[in-house]
Amino acid sequence: MPGKKPRVVVFYGGSASNHDLSTETGQWVCQYVPREQYDVTPVEITPEGLWKVPLGSLPRSGSIGRTLQMLSQAVPALAPDRALERLLHHPVQSIFTLVRGHGGDDGSMHSLGSALRIPVVGSPHHTCQRTSDKYLFSNTINDITTTPHTRRFRKGTAVEDVLADIQDEFLPPVFVKPVTEEGSIGIERVETPAELENAIRKHLTMTDIILQEYRGGTEIAVTLTEDARGKIIALPPTIIVPQKATFYDHLAKRRAGRVTLHTPTTQDNPVIAEATEIARDVYDELGCKGVATIDMITNDDTVDVLEVNTVPTLSQLTPLQHQLKKAGLHPSTFFDSLIKRSWV
Repeated sequence: MPGKKPRVVVFYGGSASNHDLSTETGQWVCQYVPREQYDVTPVEITPEGLWKVPLGSLPRSGSIGRTLQMLSQAVPALAPDRALERLLHHPVQSIFTLVRGHGGDDGSMHSLGSALRIPVVGSPHHTCQRTSDKYLFSNTINDITTTPHTRRFRKGTAVEDVLADIQDEFLPPVFVKPVTEEGSIGIERVETPAELENAIRKHLTMTDIILQEYRGGTEIAVTLTEDARGKIIALPPTIIVPQKATFYDHLAKRRAGRVTLHTPTTQDNPVIAEATEIARDVYDELGCKGVATIDMITNDDTVDVLEVNTVPTLSQLTPLQHQLKKAGLHPSTFFDSLIKRSWV
């Protein structure tokens, strides 16, 4: 509409397990999307799946932390169908979803945007669907790179049948992972056969799981994004070093001291260079757009891909903030570029 700024709707919150990190990321995005260029409407999704849709937009300048808290308390929580009607009372030019799991990086919000012909920042829905399913993702990229050996078992499968099936295939340590949970939720590294049985028994009552072989080495996160012209660029990679945690688990994204994050010297480092090239291949193969972080494990001269995150998580304890700083890329420039690329 002439004279109006483009309206960007930022979704955050979601399930209880990821709500706090998603909300923190939402605050980052709402703060740094250049509000002199865009009208920003924050939409919080409650753990129960209700939407809080304010009628207006955020102030054009200043800190928005207190504003978001007041909106969360004052705005009614509505069922998604009623909330969507309220949201679309004014035109929407872009959707920025920061929800993990259902309604976020599983492609749900991207499918909604596609149906409504509203651009959604980031990868298309089919890419998000493939990356959110850990088993499907592993099979998708097996032709272009290596991944740890993985088996899938359906919810409700008898534990005794699983144990009999894997007795000659998996020896602890082994990772037990929910197939579709995000942010390392529910992932367990088990060290003994008894722990393995207990973990399988616990998770199979709730969800499909994968068993994944343990690969020792150094965990590295490589983030790829698009510049203003659509060229794929790699941000400085992050090395994740366990301290109190045995791996970069869910708590490490919330509690300081469980891991440390640092940026290695990439010059003349062939393993880092190889990891970055593999990340580019995976990004292209999956049809990623916008920003995506590829998690890998390196050991001497080998690199295995663990997973891909198509929805950014920004906190003091997650790699992306460190990577932006090391790249000298201001968050406002970064978010502005992501939004504009969603319109292409």
